[in-house]
Amino acid sequence: MKHTRNSAASPANGSLMLFLHNYVTPAQIGIYSSERTQEQRVRIDIAVRVEGCTYPYSARNVLDYNVLRDGVRRIIDLGHIEYQETLCQHILSMCLSQPGVGMARVRVAKLDAFPDCSEVGCEMERCKIEEAGQVTEDLVDAPAAFGANG
Repeated sequence: MKHTRNSAASPANGSLMLFLHNYVTPAQIGIYSSERTQEQRVRIDIAVRVEGCTYPYSARNVLDYNVLRDGVRRIIDLGHIEYQETLCQHILSMCLSQPGVGMARVRVAKLDAFPDCSEVGCEMERCKIEEAGQVTEDLVDAPAAFGANG
């Protein structure tokens, strides 16, 4: 089959995975008194599946990466967050509120929590599902960070 410019291969289901990895930024996060007096470095990793992406790609069918980065910054700028899980949940909700995003996976890690390990954190994944014409969010257990069962 001869491919022309407009028939270039696109994802079979019209979806595209986009990601923002290793976004390191200061945040006011933690439950301990020592964590309430200074910011800590956190690393954010995001992957989103954008539906309806077909070639040719354009601003109409691909999510702007700045939306993800700026959305994270706005959440962090709201003020102190006690738990990484809460930050992760807020970022997931922000991602899924974007047009076309059907799935989001977010990992949040504190980089300086302990002197004897590189990071501590959490990872969550969530999908939008359609039930009787209504879009809802479905919490999906994210695979263990290193493939372990637990």
